[in-house]
Amino acid sequence: MKYFLHDSNSFNDEKVTELFMAFGYEGLGLFYTALEKFAQQEKPIKTAVLKKQLNIGKNWINVGRLWKVLD
Repeated sequence: MKYFLHDSNSFNDEKVTELFMAFGYEGLGLFYTALEKFAQQEKPIKTAVLKKQLNIGKNWINVGRLWKVLD
């Protein structure tokens, strides 16, 4: 398993706080789970594949909106 650096005070980061404000803990969980998926990949992962791997259905938050908060 690959290792990726995770800042122990990331909740104080402005973008992470904005993510929490917009999506709550659900958004944070999705974000950190997506980071783990990215760390496992050898190449970029397609959004549709990521949505399937994370089991994101129509009732979940909009991933595109989540990315815009982080952009």
